[in-house]
Amino acid sequence: MKRFQFQYTKTMKVLMYLALLLCVAAFALNAWSFFQTGIEGFYSALRYAILLLVTVGGFVILLSMLISSAYIVTDKELITAFGIIRSKFKLSEIEKLTLNSKTKKLSVTFENGTYMVFIVNETWHEELIAAIREKKPSVIIEYIGEDDNV
Repeated sequence: MKRFQFQYTKTMKVLMYLALLLCVAAFALNAWSFFQTGIEGFYSALRYAILLLVTVGGFVILLSMLISSAYIVTDKELITAFGIIRSKFKLSEIEKLTLNSKTKKLSVTFENGTYMVFIVNETWHEELIAAIREKKPSVIIEYIGEDDNV
């Protein structure tokens, strides 16, 4: 199993940290409001419970995305893990890997015509290609360069 860490842009990281701070602030504000006013009935209790659960859930999801987002190549699957959210793709369904040196993007095309773009450190592109090719030697590797009109 080979693991390639997801590479967020600086803007995305800043936005995620701001969202984490917003979750903490919303939780604190809701907790303070709860302790100030107390429960005034069923709907009040339901409102506080939902607001507190949403802020905690958002915090957990964002933190897990910052800590453990990666592409994982196993013997039979390519797994995209964005924190606690995971998607699995069978290696047998991968048709082609395309490395575009102009845009510095690596994409995978599946047999059904769908594709996805890997967002990893550029220095890992060749390693990721090698990891997939090791498990599925028949995969087509396509290199698009600066000279191509794409």
